Amino acid sequence: MHRRAIAIAVLALAMVGLGTRPALATDEPRVPEEVASYFATGLVPRLADLYGTSSYDSTTKVGTVRRVLAFTTAFRSGADTTPTELTNNWVAPISSKGDVVLGLATVWINPGSDQPELANFAPGTATVAALAAAPTGALLVRDDRTEAWFASDGTTITPLVPGTSGIKAALPTAEFGKRLVAESPAPAAAGPPNQGLLVAGIVLGIVVVLLAGFVLLPDRRRRARGASEAVAVPHGPAPDPPAEPAADPIAPPVQPKRPATAKPKPTMAAKTSTPAKTRTKTPSAAASSGGDRDA
Repeated sequence: MHRRAIAIAVLALAMVGLGTRPALATDEPRVPEEVASYFATGLVPRLADLYGTSSYDSTTKVGTVRRVLAFTTAFRSGADTTPTELTNNWVAPISSKGDVVLGLATVWINPGSDQPELANFAPGTATVAALAAAPTGALLVRDDRTEAWFASDGTTITPLVPGTSGIKAALPTAEFGKRLVAESPAPAAAGPPNQGLLVAGIVLGIVVVLLAGFVLLPDRRRRARGASEAVAVPHGPAPDPPAEPAADPIAPPVQPKRPATAKPKPTMAAKTSTPAKTRTKTPSAAASSGGDRDA
């Protein structure tokens, strides 16, 4: 019994969730308190500063404030996904004391200051009248690429200000996505390079090169001077080595003198006697010698 009750309760909750999902898709988003306060007290004084107090004074009235949506990037690419998303913009019609429409004011929260500010003001009645013709319960969608306004109720998208989208009739969301992709203008071709930026870049490059030269040249000179002082490198080709003197062909080379050595004296044993020669006298010699003896 308890299990059956729990199952019934879960099924009821699921049915409630499914029933409220389409309603949430078209519910007007709540306006933040600071944005509502700016529309009430700060917008008209800002318009008076820009356009004069003759048209914008204490009698100027601000109409209903509405959140602006935009098509998601995936939907614009043709994907079957959520078509819209919230933006940081809110709009409201501005009218004078006699209910004369003055224009459409767009307020955003400045990311730099995190405060609401006037982002844009479109004078005239055309845009205000077009947005007022949106189907009841539909949300306002702004397509900045085509400068168009649409109304989305979750199943159908209706053009309010066609802009350059080429869509002029209400279409189912899926069909609208295909048409949006087909009618979207091609991205603009890249134009010629900016000559001013090109010249500025060239001048900047020349200045950088000159500064680098002034900084590096003295350092190179100091290094070269130190190297020349450490090692003297002669300029030009190296001189030939000196030639050796030629030898004198006449004068013989001087031989070194050897020290004189004493000759050994012969010993007595070494001496040999030589036989005495017998002298033979001739007869004349003998006669002369005998005569001498006789005398």
